[in-house]
Amino acid sequence: MFPSFNHESYVEEAINSIYNQTYTDYEIIISDDASTDGTYEIITKICNKKAKLHRFESNVGASMNTKYCYDLCDSKYIALLNSDDVWDSKHLEKSVEYLDMHSDCAAVFSWAAFIDEDSQIIDDNVLLFKQNNRTKEEWFRHLFTYGNCLCHPSMVIRKTAYEDIGFYSMSLRQLPDYDEWIRLVKKYEIHVIPEVLVKHRRCNKELTNTSSPTITNSIRDINEQLFILMHYFDDISDDYFKKSFGSMFIKKDASTYEELLCEKFFILKNDEFHLKGLSKIVAFIFFNEIYSIPSVKQTFDQKYAYSISDFHEFGASIDLLGVGRTEMTISSVTTSPDTFKDRLRYCAYALFGKDTKKYNKVLLFFRK
Repeated sequence: MFPSFNHESYVEEAINSIYNQTYTDYEIIISDDASTDGTYEIITKICNKKAKLHRFESNVGASMNTKYCYDLCDSKYIALLNSDDVWDSKHLEKSVEYLDMHSDCAAVFSWAAFIDEDSQIIDDNVLLFKQNNRTKEEWFRHLFTYGNCLCHPSMVIRKTAYEDIGFYSMSLRQLPDYDEWIRLVKKYEIHVIPEVLVKHRRCNKELTNTSSPTITNSIRDINEQLFILMHYFDDISDDYFKKSFGSMFIKKDASTYEELLCEKFFILKNDEFHLKGLSKIVAFIFFNEIYSIPSVKQTFDQKYAYSISDFHEFGASIDLLGVGRTEMTISSVTTSPDTFKDRLRYCAYALFGKDTKKYNKVLLFFRK
């Protein structure tokens, strides 16, 4: 799948990285989302017989454009390359080889490098994507506590997996891949090839792509994180939940329906989600949904010693609109260092983007 939009400076390099693959049994499905620069014209000049080309007359958005490519795919495996990213020549060969040899694996990913607008290396092995391999349950926990850490254009996935879990959400712009990986590991094992097989472009000057560190992208990212978190624990078995999050349980031997609902609440309430603050909002909503069940109320009271008064106090601590926020002074910094750190971290998130060197340096500083 090769969805394109307004990447006249990069699209030729991207397509050539497909043509240069050592694995040659593939077809390229290209769909241009009504580019207004010279992207489409460049594509038409360099397309070969392996490519099917389509162009929308008006812009439909990245998710719909990618869905169009997907609907035309009839192969066993599906890969995606954005029109500004670049594959290593052995990307498909190594990915297909692993999938062929491991029928229990639904998708493979790889490590990645960051490149800039001039195709110069920013980071030759991005720490965010330099992931170890885990079980599906461990991935489910890791994606919760650390966020999106799988490089989308490094993916090669079985079409049957897409058909089973569903394609990307059509409403998400920043995080359709993160949402997809969560649904994927709820059911399937995945594998990360420990090699840099893709160059992922970061447009920090032009600020033209979805991963660019703009205020608009960052605000939308946070809102989409909240939506994803609202459904994080949907469609998983009790056993899967215990394997994934059991080490976080307050009551280590929790096993009943009511106990596991309580444990989900406390995980959310204790702010274990990677973007601090969001899970408390979801915890507040979740508690209100489950507390009306008499057996759940009884479990909170008797097994967790958590009363409705405790919850009301917790509810008063979630100041969404900043009603109780006072002007930050030197004294407030010294008396509330965690609050100060969180505010600075959010500023860094908005200014630099969530997976940049500068943002990671801010996180490392706060962990010291």
